[in-house]
Amino acid sequence: MITLSSLYDNDRQYTKKIKEQEDLIDSMSDQLVELKNTVKVKQTKISELEECLRKKNSENEHLKPKVVDCTMCQNLQVQVEELKSVIESFNLSIEELYKARALAEATLRERDEKIFVL
Repeated sequence: MITLSSLYDNDRQYTKKIKEQEDLIDSMSDQLVELKNTVKVKQTKISELEECLRKKNSENEHLKPKVVDCTMCQNLQVQVEELKSVIESFNLSIEELYKARALAEATLRERDEKIFVL
């Protein structure tokens, strides 16, 4: 037969288990609230980062023409350097032509002097 004392012990054990489970549920509820708050903070941060990304993309779109202009400037600089090299070559050729002309004139003068002497 079940004694009153054993019933009381069983009741105490069940009451204790129920209390432990209630405490566990309370703890889990608190953790759930904390997690929900953390999720909200993370979602806010994600939204801020997405907005920042949209702004940067907009800035990048604005800067693309400037990058193209800069690339064109670099290409023009290369062309200017090539033209400088060509001009330098022409200047050297012109100097050689002047020297050849001076030599030809000197040769003609010598020939004329020899003819005049004869």
